[in-house]
Amino acid sequence: MHSHVSIPVQSEFVTGDLFTPEAKVSANMLFCHGWTSKNSKYIKLAQQLSTFGIQTLAINIRGHGDSIYPLENYSRQDHLDDIVAAIDYSNNRSTGKPFILLGKSYGGYLSAITTSLRKIDYLIISQPALYPDTDFNSSNAALIKRNPDVFRSGNESVSTNRALNAISRFDAPLLIVESEHDEEVFDIPKLYITASENNPKRQAITIKDTDHPLSRPEWLEDYYNQIIVWLRSQKILS
Repeated sequence: MHSHVSIPVQSEFVTGDLFTPEAKVSANMLFCHGWTSKNSKYIKLAQQLSTFGIQTLAINIRGHGDSIYPLENYSRQDHLDDIVAAIDYSNNRSTGKPFILLGKSYGGYLSAITTSLRKIDYLIISQPALYPDTDFNSSNAALIKRNPDVFRSGNESVSTNRALNAISRFDAPLLIVESEHDEEVFDIPKLYITASENNPKRQAITIKDTDHPLSRPEWLEDYYNQIIVWLRSQKILS
């Protein structure tokens, strides 16, 4: 069953598409898109995974997709609050189930941090961006306007960066996805791979020939298939 949802956060709301399995729910899964993107890229995959018994929720963080709010209003802290609110909403609808979080690019960066705030049983970070911790409560759009390279900060380390530190402590199953020809975050995913090197449940894959937005239909399909294969390997899908 598909429904459009509005999730309260602060005095506003986050929109999303919720797919509820007809059979018993086996797990909950949240999809978080990248900067200036929207949830539509994940609707097909969310719908497909719901047929396997996973309750899936693809959100539009505030200022994105069909959100009524101006993008310039929001900081990384605000968008982190959006993800946490969506996790709580999903868990409240189906309690006690394993939780899967998938974040891409900016969403991957925020998802890494989220593991320090909520229990995440399975994590997928795809082409993750990386920001310095400074100005966390400032408008993200303003930061990027001032420095377009702020989201691919290569001078960060586990000891100085909130996202890398969270990933270094995450000990549950983790999938890190890279694009072979990523023109946006370049080699930033390798910092996450290095930070998580002590996690025996971590797997890293590279999708051949692809760009950052997975702009060709066949690249997007390959991406979906890689996620499904990994979920199967974790015994989440039959």
